[in-house]
Amino acid sequence: MRRGQVRFSVLVAGVLALAGAAPVPVQAAQAADPPSASTFVFPFQDKKIATPKARWGISQGVDVGTVGGTCGDQAVVVSTDPGKVIREGINAFGPDAPVIQVTSGPRAGRYIYYGYTKGDLVPVGAEVQAGQPITHVGCGSVGMSSTPRLEIGISLPGGPTCCPGVRQTSEQMYNWLAAAY
Repeated sequence: MRRGQVRFSVLVAGVLALAGAAPVPVQAAQAADPPSASTFVFPFQDKKIATPKARWGISQGVDVGTVGGTCGDQAVVVSTDPGKVIREGINAFGPDAPVIQVTSGPRAGRYIYYGYTKGDLVPVGAEVQAGQPITHVGCGSVGMSSTPRLEIGISLPGGPTCCPGVRQTSEQMYNWLAAAY
């Protein structure tokens, strides 16, 4: 992708995000940070339900759809890192969307949110391990999404619990997801 195409994609993604539309698919993320496999676990318990990387989108985080609209009990979301559930419910991402503060590893101290999810398998205050089930991909309308998908994002180092601006940290998350996929 050429520099002009990247800028145009960023502009389109920002406009679509503000309008509540689905994010622009990602062809190739620009590496801002080398992927770290250390403790990072792909967020779907069953990776086979994730759409191919070419269909993932970047906005505030990374949108990963599910094959055939899989959701609910068939689409379990797991924690990518060890941490503590510090809140549940995020405007636009749904009332059950968990936010986990990472407690160890290369992302320690940062916050990861899991948007468009439904159901809480762990309560606020619970300590979780990487790979532990925490929620499900929501079915139907959840937050500002009308299709089953997960938006997963991470705060800036030292940043607030949620949520980063469009493309502030999404390329980092994309690279970690792609490495774990």
